Formats: sequence, C-alpha cells, structure tokens
Amino acid sequence: MLKKGLIVAATAVFAILFFLDGAYKLIAPGSDQAMFARYGFAPWFVIVFGLVEVLGALALLPRRLAPLAAAVLAVLMLGGAAVFVLHRDYPLAAAHLCFAIVLAALGLARRPRRAVAL
Repeated sequence: MLKKGLIVAATAVFAILFFLDGAYKLIAPGSDQAMFARYGFAPWFVIVFGLVEVLGALALLPRRLAPLAAAVLAVLMLGGAAVFVLHRDYPLAAAHLCFAIVLAALGLARRPRRAVAL
C-alpha cells in the first residue's frame, strides 16, 4: 500500500511541477525566450514547450493516460538533456536526465493492470 501511495504522490508532484513550469512559459513567454535563443531555439518554441508541459502534466493524472504522458515528458527531458550536454551545461543536463528517469519509472508504474485469464 505504501508503494502505491508513493507512486501517486510522486505523480502529483511531477504533475504540479510541469503544470506550473508550462503555465509560466505560456503566461510570460518572454521570460524564457532569451534562454531558448541561447540554446538555439526560435522564440515561439517557448509556447510549444509550455503547451506540452501543461498538457503532459494534466495527462499524468488519469491512470489510462499516465504512461503516455510520462513517456512524452521523459522524451522532452531527454531532448533537453541532450541540448544542455551539447552546450556543456552539465548540471542542467543531469537534472533533465534525472527527471526523465523518474518519469519513465512513473509511467511504467502507472500502467493499467490487465487481468490474467486462467
């Protein structure tokens, strides 16, 4: 029972984090545009990333959508890690890699259980 509670709590924390980060990108895109430009992205990518983060955060909550949402967000984090490695920003790369690993684990843990026919 504790395991299930930890999975639900971790999912809620990640959903809140991604929702807030994505919402901030949507509400105040100018605040992140300079950082995105520094890493080679067009300014409008802030909106795209914000939408993916908000929608991914909301999709983490229902059990049926959680594995897909976790996979999408994990790929986003892996892409971010790759960009940061290319720009030699290793602390951010490590953080994004850790997020991707935890998201992958949450996605696997939140898969719907199938009944086994005997």
